[in-house]
Amino acid sequence: MFSENLYGKSYTKIWILKGGVQGPGRGGSEIQAVMEGQFDPNNNPLKNAPHTLDEVTASEWDRPYSREQAVWPVASLRADKYWAPVNRVDNVFGDRNLICSCPSIETYLESA
Repeated sequence: MFSENLYGKSYTKIWILKGGVQGPGRGGSEIQAVMEGQFDPNNNPLKNAPHTLDEVTASEWDRPYSREQAVWPVASLRADKYWAPVNRVDNVFGDRNLICSCPSIETYLESA
């Protein structure tokens, strides 16, 4: 779920995963759990995603949801999980405004 501003209007997009609502951590229904008050709106698996391997294997876990809910929000991830190397960079701003550390385009033009 995220909000975006399009033509001066704010829209909230929500994805409902195939299979319907099955409960937190068992079918991708974290959005529903937040809406129903089962998860804190500011500290939940969606807000804190992606969870890195270092986070979930650390000896301390200070989140109000289980590691299982963090790692496998949908059952299909148990067979094929991608581990993000880092968590979010500056939250949504960093996700949407990536900084490229590549050489400038002029560098490539000069070498051609």
